[in-house]
Amino acid sequence: MTLPPDTSYVCVVDDQGNVFSATPSDGFGVPLIPGLGFIISGRGSQSWLDPNAPASVQPGKRPRLTTNPFILFKDGKPIMPFGTPGADVQPQAMLQFVLNVIEFGMEPQEAAEAPRLSTYSFPMTADPHPYAPNLLKAEARIGEEAFAALAARGHDIQEWPDWHPAAGSVCGIWIDHENGTLTAGADPRRVAYALGW
Repeated sequence: MTLPPDTSYVCVVDDQGNVFSATPSDGFGVPLIPGLGFIISGRGSQSWLDPNAPASVQPGKRPRLTTNPFILFKDGKPIMPFGTPGADVQPQAMLQFVLNVIEFGMEPQEAAEAPRLSTYSFPMTADPHPYAPNLLKAEARIGEEAFAALAARGHDIQEWPDWHPAAGSVCGIWIDHENGTLTAGADPRRVAYALGW
C-alpha cells in the first residue's frame, strides 16, 4: 500500500553526544512565504472552536498536535531519540516501541518491527474530528488468539495487513553511555533508514 506524501521523522546522535529528534510536517497545502523560505503552519485546523472542548483555542492552552518527536532521558542524560509519522497513531506506536525497548528488552530494530495495534475510539485530531467508538486495528500477525481476546473485551477489532504503513514508522537510536555505542532501528512499514559512520 502506498500512502500520499506525509509527515516524516528524523533523529540524529552525533559523535559529541548531541541528540536531535524532529517530526517535519505541515508542507502540504500551506503557503510558502516568498523571500523567506518557510511556511505558515496549517496545524490550526487541528484545534477546536468549541470553548468546552479540551483542545479548544483559548489563551494559555497548548494546542493538541499529532507531531510529537521524543527524546527519552535517564538520570539527566538522553538515552533514546525516537518518533514516527502517522497522525493520531503516532503516540500509540511510539508507546508500543518504547515499551518494547524498556520493558521487554528489545533492540530498537526488533521493537520497530514488532506487531502493532491502534485504537480509534476517541475524536481524531484532524477536523472534523471523527471517531469510531470501540474500533481497534491490529496487524494480522498478532494472531487469532489475540484478536479473539480483544473482541471478547468489547473491541470492534479490524485487521491491518502485516507491515501496514498506517501503523506508523517508528525509528529510534538507543544510546549506551556505559559502552559508548549507538544502536538504531528503522521501521520497515514505510521508507526508513538507519545510518552510521
